[in-house]
Amino acid sequence: MAQKNILFITPVFPSLRGRGRNFRAYQWVSHLQKNNRVSVFCTTVYGSDDVEDDNSLDELVCDVYQSHHTYSTFQRVINLLSLKPSTWNAVGDVIEQEIERLNIPEPDVILCFRIQNASTALHLKKRWKNSEIWLDIDEVDSRVRFSIAKTMGSSGYYLRAMKESVEGIFYAIQEFLKIRRFDTIFTSTREELEYLEKLNYSTKTKTFKNKLPIFHGQANGFMQEAPYQFMFVGDSNYFPNLDAIDFLLFEIIPGLDEEASMPFNFIIIGGDIGNRQLDQIKKYDCVTFYRDVDDLTGIYHQANAVIVPLRTGGGSSLKFLEALKYKKPVVATPVGARGFEVSDGVQALIGEDYESMIKHCQTLMNNPAFALKIAENGHQWFVENHSFKVAMEEDLEAV
Repeated sequence: MAQKNILFITPVFPSLRGRGRNFRAYQWVSHLQKNNRVSVFCTTVYGSDDVEDDNSLDELVCDVYQSHHTYSTFQRVINLLSLKPSTWNAVGDVIEQEIERLNIPEPDVILCFRIQNASTALHLKKRWKNSEIWLDIDEVDSRVRFSIAKTMGSSGYYLRAMKESVEGIFYAIQEFLKIRRFDTIFTSTREELEYLEKLNYSTKTKTFKNKLPIFHGQANGFMQEAPYQFMFVGDSNYFPNLDAIDFLLFEIIPGLDEEASMPFNFIIIGGDIGNRQLDQIKKYDCVTFYRDVDDLTGIYHQANAVIVPLRTGGGSSLKFLEALKYKKPVVATPVGARGFEVSDGVQALIGEDYESMIKHCQTLMNNPAFALKIAENGHQWFVENHSFKVAMEEDLEAV
């Protein structure tokens, strides 16, 4: 099959050093470059400093083009006035200038990652009339925004809930206007795909499930005796992670502190949290908080178990996969394990509320043999279903 020129449009750099979306962008490029010539057009300057020293980029065989355009407060206001989400990417003269400046070659296929770039991709479709056009929506943003707004409201973040609801409405408008104009739509989970199919956009839909590279070091279920180390990692700038940190600090840790029969610690890596959370951390000697760490692998090796207490959000949780990659037993909510075909008590421990989460944490602490079995089952499931060798393995039949 002849190679195609594919232009991958993304709001984030493809990187294994970043988080979430960076991982998925990296996975796409790693897959596409096997049989095609790939150009990456990064439409934002934000986050580029975070991946400057990322050696994983050396595995990618592609040309990377970065936009110099920044999105001011004025641009965000203009977006909202035109019924678009605040972070919707600009089109028109801005894109034409960037394409000319960067001298991006004409593609056979345009793959747009995230719907916020949809207008950009559709504009380029007009520019290059022969290009096929795909959209990796990953998750249905309007649906996720409404879910997050509901959790915000129930947690007392009323103003943020109102803003999130407005964003959800504008995403819904743009999804209705834009999705049907793409040739193929990709989602990260079967659940998201089925939801799209119910909306009847009359376009081809496929899943491109999230995967992570196989860990090339020694993945292990390291079990130190005491104190038992739990860890959670998630940037609090994304509300579902902030809510998970609240869940930990105000419900799970206090309950476990009263009931646990052995000492334990929680390592939380959570970005910029507020005074409310910091004040709660000071009450417990068992909590170690880091805004960020340089060596996340080292933290994983210190941990006995990983906890993923997400109560809202969309897509599939890459922090869940990452824990299994490092062969750690995982305690998660159903949202924390969303999109993955795992069974409670087999590949992970799944709990709906703080009582069940506390119970699962105690189970791991009190039964090392069972914890090791969960870790091994979860790691094997990850290797067989959601891992790939960098620049080598992937089985999607889209290209």
